[in-house]
Amino acid sequence: MESPEGIATNILSDRLAKLIQWGLAEKYPSEESPGRDAYRLTAKGSSLGPVLKAIADWGIAEIKGTAKLLKPKTK
Repeated sequence: MESPEGIATNILSDRLAKLIQWGLAEKYPSEESPGRDAYRLTAKGSSLGPVLKAIADWGIAEIKGTAKLLKPKTK
């Protein structure tokens, strides 16, 4: 089984648990789907934005084909 993101649900679950453990994300009750959980970045997680952008920008500049890989998936 896969998530809408195209990641196996057991892998996604494990990665989300690690992000929560590290204080980068938090789980909260979903308003759109009662009985389900949703996730959001914490301030600590959001603070990684500039670092991740710098890594992505470096990849686009230095590694052929990276820009194509970084485009969001569409349905």
